[in-house]
Amino acid sequence: MGTSVMKKTGIMPAMLLLAATCGCWPWNIKHKPVQPVTLKDYPELCAALERNDLAQAVEGKVLVVAVWTRSCPYCVEQTIPHMKALYGNYHLQGLEIVGINADSGLDRGALERFISENRINYPNIFDDGGIAKELKVDGYPTICIFDEKGVLVEDDFDPTDKKGLDELIAKLLIKEHER
Repeated sequence: MGTSVMKKTGIMPAMLLLAATCGCWPWNIKHKPVQPVTLKDYPELCAALERNDLAQAVEGKVLVVAVWTRSCPYCVEQTIPHMKALYGNYHLQGLEIVGINADSGLDRGALERFISENRINYPNIFDDGGIAKELKVDGYPTICIFDEKGVLVEDDFDPTDKKGLDELIAKLLIKEHER
């Protein structure tokens, strides 16, 4: 029994020694600077913007991408009205909003009727799933924000934080106009 205990207790120090000599400790990890993610890193989204004649419209502007579905009550009752208000308030100052509808099985006619009936004042793109997958959407609504250089500033902004979203957009627009 003494030998068995010795073997068990000897394993842990040996593993720690091995980890230390392999450089597996957090203080041995060399941190590389994170490369900024830009709009160009999302080819599906860029292709959709191009197909829908929106690529030039968003260039050099603060861009909010709001991914939504009709089956999401929060999207329909809260996010879309908030995006409409933001677009109305800030579009002339350099804000672009693009809605990405991720409803599977919804035809374009139904989407166009929904947009018209709800007087959505910003462009919307019908997604076949590629854009949502590319943006790593795991719930609806998902709000991504790109600055005027196309750098991703937020990849999943909390849609319930309307005040925070308004403040971030105002800050980004001020930064854009200072250049």
